[in-house]
Amino acid sequence: MKPTISSLKFAHDFGIRHFDVLKKIRSFKCSDEFNQRNFSLVEYVDQKGQKRPMYKITQQGFTFLISRTRGRINDQYVEMYIRAFEEMAQQIAHEEQSLYTQLNKATLEYMLADQGASHAGRNLQFLGKIAKPLLRQRILDIMEQLQLKLPFDDE
Repeated sequence: MKPTISSLKFAHDFGIRHFDVLKKIRSFKCSDEFNQRNFSLVEYVDQKGQKRPMYKITQQGFTFLISRTRGRINDQYVEMYIRAFEEMAQQIAHEEQSLYTQLNKATLEYMLADQGASHAGRNLQFLGKIAKPLLRQRILDIMEQLQLKLPFDDE
């Protein structure tokens, strides 16, 4: 996932008509690969409830677009956007890292549970086939020793 800005927000923040931003993006003579990777055509619903075209623009697309936009674009805005893109990228990386950490933890817990189940199975087999019969016989032997021995006279 890459951080993006919409062409609508770009137009609004830089005081340019959205129509002109769309026209500018469509006029780029970049490779199809660059355009597809950095300018994704999507739709949004306007205030009248109608679907309208809009682009999702990556940081590279933003840099390309800003370098080809005429007019008074404040350098502070450009700097602000560059920082915003970097912060979005860091946040996405952190979220992905967090997901990888969760995946690793869950995988480890699964492996330990699986290993524990295997040990439990072996233990049950030992208890059922070997230990239980031995313990049962020991109990019977002790119970026999506890029985009162009554003397019988054969006379």
